[in-house]
Amino acid sequence: MTESSRVRAVQGNRLIQEPTVRENPDPGMGPPPMKTPHPKAIVMAMSTHQPPAATADADRSGRRAMGSVLAATCLLAGPALIGLGLALYTSPWSGTVPDLAAIDAHHGQMLLSLNLSLLAFPFLYGSVVAIAVAARRSPWLASSGLACSLLGLTAMLVNGLVDLPLIMMAGIDERAGFAELATALDTRLPIVSYLFPLYLIGTVLLAGALWRAKEGPRWSALCIGVGGLFPLAAITGIGPTALIIASIRIAGSIPIVKALLTRPAGA
Repeated sequence: MTESSRVRAVQGNRLIQEPTVRENPDPGMGPPPMKTPHPKAIVMAMSTHQPPAATADADRSGRRAMGSVLAATCLLAGPALIGLGLALYTSPWSGTVPDLAAIDAHHGQMLLSLNLSLLAFPFLYGSVVAIAVAARRSPWLASSGLACSLLGLTAMLVNGLVDLPLIMMAGIDERAGFAELATALDTRLPIVSYLFPLYLIGTVLLAGALWRAKEGPRWSALCIGVGGLFPLAAITGIGPTALIIASIRIAGSIPIVKALLTRPAGA
């Protein structure tokens, strides 16, 4: 085999082994060239992007701030409203029967006192929860005080609602049936209505929890303990003493309110 024939044989083998490549008949139909984004667009996208972790932290901080404001509001508004309600309180009872003369003469004052007192209870519930959370380093005292306070407040609320039918008797000509209903309410009270002393016990336990947990100054715990005397003001009928009790309770709550509103976001 001559040299030229060997070259032709090698070239023929190469043509068989190499895959055939089809050329694009229309180069304009190919994929468009990739565009490099402008540097300013990249900077803007990076600056507006917020990592998911940062968003979660912001949500938690927002919820914590909202809870702190709500707790501070309860600590101040609860004692203030119940103090005003009890200071204006005039009993519609004469023993176990309605005092019709007092109901007619002081209907507006009785209605205002009842509305203020009922409005106070949601804030009072929140206030004892806030105190228990502040004293959580003493868990047994705090949880026991919270349970007793909630039961005592519920009993106070039930007792307050019993006065409502009597107050509504003002201006009604035929009141014999209402008087019989009022006497039945007074003599057949729900069992829970007799648990109001638990509010005093619960408040003392919460004050002890604050004292033991060393949350705030000691005088703050003492003032909060005095705040459990609200039922005594209602029983004795000496309404103005409720304002004094409310003032002492609010003064004792100020260190807790300050701690709630000034604590760091990550605390």
